[in-house]
Amino acid sequence: MATKYAPQATFNWSDSWCDSDDGVQDVVKPGAGDLATLTVNSGDCAVNENTAALGGLNMTGYTGTITVTNDIDVVGSANLAGTWSGAGATSVDGTVNHNANMSGYTGLLTFDGNADAHTIISTTAFGNLAVNNNGSSVVLDNAIECASFTLTAGTFDCSASTYGVTVNGNLTYTAGTLSNSGTWTLATSANITWAAATNQLAELVVNEGVTATLTGNLYAKKLSGAGTIAPSTTQKIFIKTATTPGWWAITGTVSCNTDIEDTAVGAGATITLANKDLRIYDDASSVLTMTGGISLGTGSLEIFSTTTAGAETTVDMAGYKISCANITIGHGSLDRRGELKLGEGIHRITGNIAAGAGSTTNKLGLESCYLILGGTLTATKITITANAGAPHIIGGTITDDDGSAVYHCHETTDGGGGANANETFDKHAYPGSLVTCGVGV
Repeated sequence: MATKYAPQATFNWSDSWCDSDDGVQDVVKPGAGDLATLTVNSGDCAVNENTAALGGLNMTGYTGTITVTNDIDVVGSANLAGTWSGAGATSVDGTVNHNANMSGYTGLLTFDGNADAHTIISTTAFGNLAVNNNGSSVVLDNAIECASFTLTAGTFDCSASTYGVTVNGNLTYTAGTLSNSGTWTLATSANITWAAATNQLAELVVNEGVTATLTGNLYAKKLSGAGTIAPSTTQKIFIKTATTPGWWAITGTVSCNTDIEDTAVGAGATITLANKDLRIYDDASSVLTMTGGISLGTGSLEIFSTTTAGAETTVDMAGYKISCANITIGHGSLDRRGELKLGEGIHRITGNIAAGAGSTTNKLGLESCYLILGGTLTATKITITANAGAPHIIGGTITDDDGSAVYHCHETTDGGGGANANETFDKHAYPGSLVTCGVGV
């Protein structure tokens, strides 16, 4: 591998280069495997043609301007500096180091080597960043900022010291592996395509005034920020929360379906979805204790376990409110159970409450709540519990309750059925009303 030095006057990449840093242009441009070197003495450079597959690119000390209108290919490592412009792409197999004086990078930087590639970032923002590193890793040594991010192959590892990634454009995953524990911040309205059920974003932060438009499902462990998350059609957010407390900390608008799996306790804002569905589930028995309400508009809530027979996913509202259309407890085959504890909150369900098809044993804890019901509470395959005489159901119809729980009903219809033909509803009027089964006392 020959080392070739850039000319000291303004030059094109295709010009003759120097065999030492003396400005004498006495050798041909860098060829395949050569080390191209730009120093503090080098002039402004125009990359007017695609480079050969360079053995390395060393720009330590360079303070000039490099205009990249064609592509740079580095099969070794790249030490980048100076002022960059142009939309040409740079491909690097090895380590990339941005020197502190580097600025203006707007092109595409792709990691496409077969060896581990470590990025070492100082204060400079990347342009468009792509990881296409089959069989190897790109490892961050600092937090970074980039114009866009794409992962198509290999491993992108930003887990050390919870390094964060700030993206000023599209965020895309199509294949590969993500290892991360820090934040992914969307700083500019853009698209997110993150089709990776096993490669979740540790935390997605959508800044205030920013809209994240989903072009596919999104998999994350935590949502934060005051921005907007919206689908382009019917995309969902899947939230894996096994080790992430405070997983719902977004105070902006979310208008797509949301699934929460591997539940964990965590403080956050009210889960507010714009008329979309919310599913809360886990592979094993677990309890999700809410520290905020659930507001779904015309969307519905579903609670169940996923794959383990007899497992039960419990959602404890802990006094916080639910507002939605329908609630389904339990789901599918294998006795995939669900439990909803309503606590002391005031809940408004405009539709129905029922067990999911195929589930066998589910629970609804009325406790001391006020439940405003617009449809039917069908207690088939649901055991209702209550603090005796404490909860109140207003409106709707109750069917197939076995009579073991005692609660007050206001303007509520007894739909009959159940194991106990003598259901013991404690029906009475609240001030200024009559109940449908007679005048309350």
